[in-house]
Amino acid sequence: MSNMHRSPRHKEKEKIQIKRIALQRTLKKILAIIGAAMLFWFIVGGDLGLFAMIRSIRYKKNLEKLIEQEEIRSEMLSKKIKQASSDTFYIEQIARTKYGMVNDNEMVFIFADEDSSRNIFKNSVR
Repeated sequence: MSNMHRSPRHKEKEKIQIKRIALQRTLKKILAIIGAAMLFWFIVGGDLGLFAMIRSIRYKKNLEKLIEQEEIRSEMLSKKIKQASSDTFYIEQIARTKYGMVNDNEMVFIFADEDSSRNIFKNSVR
């Protein structure tokens, strides 16, 4: 059938049908773009997204390093406590160096490094 034998009403319906199909296609494209944008945001952004996951992994690694360092520190302190409770020489050494304690009839001489005595001399000459 050619277009000449169709009625004006039929032509009008055909135009409306074509417009409806074009509108549906446009709406599908818009919805697909919006859906893709939302999917992208949920994957990359957001609280459960890729960046948040990477940030959480880094945070976890930092915490693991801190835990390891603190375990080493705790082990060292435990050794010091054990040594302090059993080794009298260690206790005496700490008492002398940290607290300046001396035995009866002892004199303490503190010798400064050569570099530090030069610095003292330079500061006093000015």
